[in-house]
Amino acid sequence: MSNVLMDKKSKFTGSFMLIGFILSLGLLLSLPNVGSAETYTWKDENGRVHFGDAPPDKETGVSVKQIEIKEANPPIVDAEVIKRRAKQYKLLEAYHEESMERKIVEEKQKKKAKRNKAACIRAKDNLKHYEGRAVFYRLNEDGSRSYISEEEKLKTRNRLREKIKKNCK
Repeated sequence: MSNVLMDKKSKFTGSFMLIGFILSLGLLLSLPNVGSAETYTWKDENGRVHFGDAPPDKETGVSVKQIEIKEANPPIVDAEVIKRRAKQYKLLEAYHEESMERKIVEEKQKKKAKRNKAACIRAKDNLKHYEGRAVFYRLNEDGSRSYISEEEKLKTRNRLREKIKKNCK
């Protein structure tokens, strides 16, 4: 039962993570380019060209130009990319769910195999007991013995053999 709750919790958490991812991506795209600082260029008195994020002091008397540096490969993030990433996320989430379901099934199969093994051992022990004795009886409420007939012993042996067939695979 805890696996079922954990599975529902993971679906719930996964949905919130997807929504958070999409909202974060949208927020990131709406922000101005933080990395775009102003860039300046100038020549000093020796003729060397300088670049910087701040112009030199005005007292130097050099002419300063502000230049715009464009990104070589701007990131391409459009609706298609967002859809593709959301689809990838959903596929990964589905894979995770299938993996969890497989683990649950395997766990149930292991428990069933363990129960069958225990039932097999019990049935073999009981059959051995029934085949080794000639006389069987049940105790009545008053403490007297009620002997089991040969027909009833045969039915019990056959029933135990069927249990062995069923559980001892």
